[in-house]
Amino acid sequence: MTENELMPLCKFFRKGKSFSTEEEEELADTLSSIERNCVHRLMSYQLLPDETPRKVFDDYVAAMIGKWHPFECNELWELYTRPENETATL
Repeated sequence: MTENELMPLCKFFRKGKSFSTEEEEELADTLSSIERNCVHRLMSYQLLPDETPRKVFDDYVAAMIGKWHPFECNELWELYTRPENETATL
């Protein structure tokens, strides 16, 4: 995959959203870092015939959340999967 394919999949990386609580702001910063790492890791990834960029990207995000942030896993995943119109106020 290319950076042009991956960047639109990001929900937090380079999005400049603001959140209602400091806790959500910290979680969003963590998700931004995770997405940045996923973009860099997947730039040379070749999709298999039954894979989609969204599915592969979300699987990588989920794996990184689980591995690097096990104590905040539920909160991070809840914020990551929240519909975009409920995620932030601009």
